[in-house]
Parts: sequence; structure tokens; C-alpha cells
Amino acid sequence: MSILISSLVGKKVFSVHDGACVAVASSWLINKDNLKIEIIIVKLEGNNAERYILTSDILMGLPGHITIRSQDDVMEPEDLIRQRELIKSKYTLLGSRVVTKSGAKVGTIKGFAYDLSNWHLTKMHIRAGFPQRILQATLIIDRSAVIEVRGNTVIVKDSCVRAKVKAKTRIKLNTKRADVKVLPA
Repeated sequence: MSILISSLVGKKVFSVHDGACVAVASSWLINKDNLKIEIIIVKLEGNNAERYILTSDILMGLPGHITIRSQDDVMEPEDLIRQRELIKSKYTLLGSRVVTKSGAKVGTIKGFAYDLSNWHLTKMHIRAGFPQRILQATLIIDRSAVIEVRGNTVIVKDSCVRAKVKAKTRIKLNTKRADVKVLPA
């Protein structure tokens, strides 16, 4: 089941052991190597301190809330030695530039969907650059089109973008078979 990342913010975190809400999700951290949400950043109930939950410790991530075994699954940064680099990077994917393999600018990531069962990214919602923005509101690119992530730039296959831009352009302009060229930003 794919869920938009925006629905994660504000989700309550319930502990099975304590039988109560122990925190509220505020953000997430993504591993650039596999585009998987590895850590959920939460605020503790009561004192608003920022802590971390590994997605591997989450029992259920239903659309309404997140369930963990106990409050011990909510950790401080110094407890997560293996994830130290990920925490330091603070990589969330939002705002990253998207370019094709040939170097054409596609836009920036304004949202994405992830698979609830394994926390992997499934689709990226791209806000197109200027010329394309006139013709389309949002471009959705599948995870399978991602070639590489370098810094804050996501590199995607050329074919997935060209096909979608041409199809959307044809529909928007009500042309039948005319070739409509969209210049890169």
C-alpha cells in the first residue's frame, strides 16, 4: 500500500507495552543508497524533545497512527551509532533537484509516496521547471526510473520524462499527432 509522505507528519506513535501515545511523527530521514525511509523523527509527548524511531522497529504504520513495541524503541541520536551519518545528513528528499541522465532539468521533488510494508519510495511528485510548469502541474515519476542520487540531485532515465511530457502536452493542447516540443529549463 503506497502512502503520501505528507500523511506521515503529525501521526501519533502508540506503544503496545505502555498502551498510550508516546510521541508524534514530525519528519523522516531517507537513505540515499536505496531510497528507503530508515528513520522517523518524532517529538515526545509532554516535553517536545526530538527523538528517532527506526522503521525496522515499527510494527504497524496504519494511515492513522504508528505502532511500536515500547517506548524503548524511541531513541536518542547517540543510541543510533550505525545511523550516525544518516542523522548528520538530514536527507529527506524534498526539495531535491531532478535531472535526466542527459542533463535536462526536470524540476524539484515536492512530495513522494512510499510503500507502507517496506518503507521504500514508490513514486516521486515533481514540480516542473518553468516551461513545463505552464503545460503541467505535477509530474509523477516511478522509483524504477531513478538511476542515482548525488547530493541533492536525483538522476532519472531520459525516456520516462520525455514520454510523460509529450503525452501531457498533447492532452493539454488538444492536438492529435502534432509534435509539441518542450524546451528544457
